[in-house]
Amino acid sequence: MKKIILLLVSIIICITSMTDKIKAKDIPVVTFNGSTGEFSSTSDQIYTSFGNVVPGDRIEQDITFKLKNINGLTKLYIEIQNDTLNVNENIKFKVYADDKLILDGINKNLSSYLICQSETNKEIDIKVVLDVPTSVGNEIKNISKENIWNFVVEDDFGKHTMVITGIDDYSETYSYLYLVPCVCFALFVLYVLSKKLKHIN
Repeated sequence: MKKIILLLVSIIICITSMTDKIKAKDIPVVTFNGSTGEFSSTSDQIYTSFGNVVPGDRIEQDITFKLKNINGLTKLYIEIQNDTLNVNENIKFKVYADDKLILDGINKNLSSYLICQSETNKEIDIKVVLDVPTSVGNEIKNISKENIWNFVVEDDFGKHTMVITGIDDYSETYSYLYLVPCVCFALFVLYVLSKKLKHIN
């Protein structure tokens, strides 16, 4: 009986470990290439995280941003473009860079906020938080269809913009499909154990 309990605990730990790895893989990496002036991303989750926003939601999106092939002073900004965010003061929009709070609420007199600047290649962890209280009306439903915010990189060649727009129809179910084999294995083990227990009895 003790062996069965230990096996079940091992299966649970295995499933939990796989879930954590899936969540870790979901963190998108955005790269700005200073040689080409172009952006690339490992995932579209930057856009999908802000889909289907409703009153009472609190959305957090972690992003790893890399400045690559940098020559000369390069500045990274986050630029607020969303009218709903600018008009409704109850909606809280926060941005952290390497755990440092750089934006806490929208300043109507500003549209761009400096995240970092560097003269060499740099990697920075960014967290974007959208906090929507229940007091906000249905106007928030349109936020996912609008240009919410942009990444803007400024270097010797000018400004380069990566537009962030929400997507309505999105489900995270696909991420957890990777758990199916592990769950099936667990069920198979339980089936075998149940047969052995019946045989013993």
